[in-house]
Amino acid sequence: MGYPENEAERKRLEASSLKDLNQLTKRSWEELVEQLPTDTFTKLLQRKIVMNAIITNGTNEEFIRLLKEKIGKK
Repeated sequence: MGYPENEAERKRLEASSLKDLNQLTKRSWEELVEQLPTDTFTKLLQRKIVMNAIITNGTNEEFIRLLKEKIGKK
């Protein structure tokens, strides 16, 4: 079972390329926040309505934890 012989090698190469691309592009929230320009992140932290909406309604626990840490909330 699987891909036909003439397609199998191409599929293996594509899968390998995709894996490499994912390692280069997919970052944790912490890595992304660290790469943001400081003034951009500071502006986000100062917008209380935005911060409260993210903390109250957000579903990404890692990002919420990071934001709370940055603004000094527990």
